[in-house]
Amino acid sequence: MYGIILILTIALLGGIIALLGDRVGMRVGKKRLSLCGLRPKYTSMIITVVTGIMIAGTTLLLLAVVSKDVRTALFRMKTLQQELAVTKSELLLEQERLTELEAVTKELQEKQLALEVEKERLLKEIQAYSGEASFLRANGNLDQRDRYLFKEGEILATTVVAAEADRATIQKQLETLLQTANQLALARGGRLPGKINEALVLATEFAPLANYAASLSTAAKPGILRLVVARNTEVFTEVPVSFAYFPNRRVFSAGEIIAEKEVSSLTAEEDLLDQIVTCLAEVKQTAITKGMRVEGQALSQILPADEITEALTRMKAGKGKRVFRLVAATDLWVVDEELKVKINPD
Repeated sequence: MYGIILILTIALLGGIIALLGDRVGMRVGKKRLSLCGLRPKYTSMIITVVTGIMIAGTTLLLLAVVSKDVRTALFRMKTLQQELAVTKSELLLEQERLTELEAVTKELQEKQLALEVEKERLLKEIQAYSGEASFLRANGNLDQRDRYLFKEGEILATTVVAAEADRATIQKQLETLLQTANQLALARGGRLPGKINEALVLATEFAPLANYAASLSTAAKPGILRLVVARNTEVFTEVPVSFAYFPNRRVFSAGEIIAEKEVSSLTAEEDLLDQIVTCLAEVKQTAITKGMRVEGQALSQILPADEITEALTRMKAGKGKRVFRLVAATDLWVVDEELKVKINPD
């Protein structure tokens, strides 16, 4: 609104100035005045121009006195343009910074969400590991007289023997198993009398190694070869060992029930978890007995922690007696490296 009034004022003053200039010129022309010997015509023109300049200057001066915007337009326009250019540059820079901050904020929010998901997963794993630890503690409270350096049947080393493999290759595998197991036995305190770098005594039916390697080379299927402890062994004594070979075969079919247990929905969640972990340990031992090489697999890797948590929730939500079953997640073979099961709570 202020701009419109200013424009109208300037237009009005311009018209008045034009009228005044015309009147002054006419009066000078009628009086036929002469300046510096000039003809009256030119004198009239000069007086008209000077008068117009004075009137225009007076008008601008009056407007400058009355309006701050006019003063700014007359005397600070260049400075304002420079300041405006700097301000635009700073605005663009701040917009870029804002965009960067928004991107960083979004990235941090995504990381926070990922951390929350990871936190939830770790909490579930901790719950599963706590049950596994309880099971191990319960099975570790044995009498002192039952504590041995190695127990009969304990697996010291494992390898896979390919079908119809070369005899020399198999013999090399046998020697590697013995070397690995010997280092383990020495580290845990086994000793062969009179020899500080040997701890194993191989059963006579497996000597010489070349003959046993020859018998394995005729196998039509791949298989698992273990080196196991032949009897309970005390510290600083020899460790008797023997080989155990398991040809490849299907141990469990997909969906096959491997273990099941009846529980009560009134049982505490911690006790239910202990029972699930106990069943998992039994399933793992069954798989090992049948030849699978899963002795180094943790129970939490056999059944994911989130599935255990979901099963606990479903069992606690029911009433009365419930039965949970551990079933094979897929076909499981002797040479498989992992044992995978699912839990089906009724």
